[in-house]
Amino acid sequence: MNLSDDGKLGKIPTTQEDSTTQHNTRYKGCMFVQFQLERSVTKQRKEIVFLFFSLIICLFVFFVQLQKSDTMDSGEGKTGINASVLGYQPLLQKYAAKYGVSEYETFLMAQMMQESGGQGGDPMQASESLGLPPNRITNPEQSIDAGVKHFASVLKLSNGDLKLAAQSYNFGNGFIQYAKARGGYSKENAIAFSQMMAKKYNWKRYGDVDYVDHVFRYYEDGTSTRINM
Repeated sequence: MNLSDDGKLGKIPTTQEDSTTQHNTRYKGCMFVQFQLERSVTKQRKEIVFLFFSLIICLFVFFVQLQKSDTMDSGEGKTGINASVLGYQPLLQKYAAKYGVSEYETFLMAQMMQESGGQGGDPMQASESLGLPPNRITNPEQSIDAGVKHFASVLKLSNGDLKLAAQSYNFGNGFIQYAKARGGYSKENAIAFSQMMAKKYNWKRYGDVDYVDHVFRYYEDGTSTRINM
């Protein structure tokens, strides 16, 4: 018998119990190793997924920048001129030559970009210059003819001041004399004229006071904005 120090009968260890204990220890060890392996694999998968999506994002940014570069190159330095507007370049050249403003071909494309982006039947938004309601013109060539003619007219009345001519294309001829009487084109004069006309017709607003800025963001040629006519 196996007596303890207090004289009681103690438990006699058996070979089977030792084996079971050792087996449980090995099983727990294996489970721990398996858990660590699975954790490592999961971490590696996450890293692979992260790298994959990072690569996709980098490629997307690269192609967007490449597309922007191609657009600017095809537009001969004109910022943001799209393919629709460039498609009207032959007609713009034709009517610019007809009305004596061939040197303003790039500016006319910038105007069309602002007016419509080359979309619709009235890409130069010239209906109102003919005394018609907006978008009454449905033939793009007729729109370009009327729009270039209107531009040539306000440019001449503006004595070659391109910014004054541009704002007058939007506001109408009345802005030319108004601005000239107040020192020429300025954003302040454009705002004041717009407010005056809106009050006169009881409209919420009259024209686009930022029209010059909106057109010139598409126009880059490095030349003066005033050319003698």
